[in-house]
Amino acid sequence: MVLSIGLLFFYTIDDPDKIADDIKQFFSGLLMLSVVFSVAVYPLAIYLTKPLEKLTRKTVEFSLETCTNIQKNDINKDEGDEISKLNRAFSYMEDELRAMLEAKKELILYVAHELGTPLSRINVAVEIIEEQLEEGKNPSIKTVQDISRNIKEMSVLLKELLDLSRMDTKDYKLDIKPSDVEKILDEVIDSFKIMTERQNITIDIRKEGHLHDVPVDPEKISRVLYNILSNAIKYSPRNGKIDVILKREGENFSVSVKDNGQGILKENAEKIFEPFFREDPSRTRKTGGTGLGLAITRKIISLHGGSIGVENPGEPGAIITFKI
Repeated sequence: MVLSIGLLFFYTIDDPDKIADDIKQFFSGLLMLSVVFSVAVYPLAIYLTKPLEKLTRKTVEFSLETCTNIQKNDINKDEGDEISKLNRAFSYMEDELRAMLEAKKELILYVAHELGTPLSRINVAVEIIEEQLEEGKNPSIKTVQDISRNIKEMSVLLKELLDLSRMDTKDYKLDIKPSDVEKILDEVIDSFKIMTERQNITIDIRKEGHLHDVPVDPEKISRVLYNILSNAIKYSPRNGKIDVILKREGENFSVSVKDNGQGILKENAEKIFEPFFREDPSRTRKTGGTGLGLAITRKIISLHGGSIGVENPGEPGAIITFKI
């Protein structure tokens, strides 16, 4: 700018007729220099921003893999540049990681409590046996049976925890093959025969569509049906009724299980699928299981690419439906 003013002043005094052409040439040269500079700098800019774009892409991918509560468009929406996207991805990751850490703490507390209860009972039983042996008496059969029952209880809990942990690994694979879902359901219902007869609970089945060649992992779907029916029976009153509806629509199918119990509260509709959650905190594992059944069920359905949920939260008679 100073140079331009100087040239303008010089030529105004010395040669006014030449000023227009020289200023035009000057600015033309300046424009050309700017273009050349921009072209030269562009590859450098690409070189410098490429790692940032790569980092953003990797961060977004990682966020979508680890953060279950966000969608791809949430991060890649047209708001801001790569740095804005990177910032959004890190924000989502931070929130999710905090939630994961809290969930991990809660899980450790739950496991400690669930294992601590049978361990305490075993410890008491062992002390009783020691006292009986010191007195020259043989341990009672009931005390030994109590120890055996508590050991089995811990074994079931540890097995379910291990299964749930394995399903979270990336290399976990389902054994998908054409399967007869109707036959699987019949076998699961038959396994509850003694229990349903004792409580006089009837199970009615309604089938819509052909379900003899559904592509699923038969062992895992059997476990899903077992877990859902187990809960339905557990919460059904004596002389109750359970309805099971199977539907096939093209490549998709769904199973709904409805009991006539008290139902599930609206605020617990999602929580029942979390590990160790029980609607009634006073329930013991003797009546409430390990507290992992529905968590494992949701994981299996998720691995199949399906969904599961409560259709009528807050109403009598819970309806749990999964779709694949």
